[in-house]
Amino acid sequence: MTQQLMDLRNSLLDGRYEDAITMLDCLEASNRRTMLHQIEHNLVRFVLPLIQSQIEQQITNHLVADLWQSLRNIQKLNRGDSQPTHYINEDEWAPYIEEAIEDAIRPAAVLVCGGIYSPSSLSEQLDRTLVTLMAQDFLRLTYTNSTKNLSELVDKRIKQLPGGEKY
Repeated sequence: MTQQLMDLRNSLLDGRYEDAITMLDCLEASNRRTMLHQIEHNLVRFVLPLIQSQIEQQITNHLVADLWQSLRNIQKLNRGDSQPTHYINEDEWAPYIEEAIEDAIRPAAVLVCGGIYSPSSLSEQLDRTLVTLMAQDFLRLTYTNSTKNLSELVDKRIKQLPGGEKY
């Protein structure tokens, strides 16, 4: 990165503006890929509690903490630094969630019900549509709410999860 910035600076000083713009485009694309990777990582951590609550039909404080922290990280990452737009728009989550569910099946098989399910049997029992809808519902909240409001709304939504009515 340092070398790329030095090259960019030299291009600007030398008046090679097209080279500089090309370098900026490459830096921007690289930054976008990095941010999407971080969002996707947090999305896997986010769907794990949704999968676990659906199969176990209960919510624990640990699940809520994992869900909240992952959702908050996604909110921060998706907004970016002083960026007026989001890396992933509100209506673009479905393929990311589907991939996150796939990536979460194996770790979920270890966590759910003390690890009694194989990844394939857990996958068969899982209602992916329901997990996707729940995830989209939570993610939608990150676009219009502050951290404080988000926390309150997440607590309300958790009560709607399987087993969450006692939370």
